[in-house]
Amino acid sequence: MRRILLATLGVVLSAAFLAAPARASTDTTPPSKPAAPTFSSVTTTAANVFWPEATDNVGVTGYYLQQLVGGSWSTIRTVGPADRFQPVTGLTAGTPYTFGVIAFDAQGNTSARSDPGTFTTLALTATPTCRIQVITFSPGFLANITIVNTTATATSGWTIRFSLPATASAGSTFGGVLTRAGGTGTITPAAYNAVIAPGVQAFVGFSGMATPFTPPSSFTLNGIPCTV
Repeated sequence: MRRILLATLGVVLSAAFLAAPARASTDTTPPSKPAAPTFSSVTTTAANVFWPEATDNVGVTGYYLQQLVGGSWSTIRTVGPADRFQPVTGLTAGTPYTFGVIAFDAQGNTSARSDPGTFTTLALTATPTCRIQVITFSPGFLANITIVNTTATATSGWTIRFSLPATASAGSTFGGVLTRAGGTGTITPAAYNAVIAPGVQAFVGFSGMATPFTPPSSFTLNGIPCTV
């Protein structure tokens, strides 16, 4: 009888062991160290921060965007895995800023902080500034002009002038109204961007063709040369 009871108990315990759910393994692997952030569209008061995607054995669930202030790192924003392009505003002109990024996963594992990235906001100037990029694909071209209000006050109108040979034809224009007189082209503001707040950018441009191929050149903003 004792043997029967022991055998029965062994069967019951074996069945219970087999029926018990397996314990889930705990993920302790941290995400990879993100690459250093890079910066674009830097003005006197703002910039865009971007960093490449980190990797994880299960999946990255977010990032801590951190800023170095007074020698200490502080998280200024917690974002999702796809939100790796972040605008930062309220900055001070002519000032260096340093940022870093930490990745984390669903289990709370955190990566090493990325190498720091640093940029300096533009200095205040007496007049707004402009940058010009002319993309050529003979006989066509595309002129992109970025106006940056690097002054301390809002603009109240602006004028872009440039050399536009008589043999060149201007196509579609964006961000302004294009007129021409002889070999000079002029772009004045569209109704929505005549006023540009401090630290804000406006994007203007036009496409065209020229035969013989002579793209537009010598761009100025309110009489001051644009930079490339």
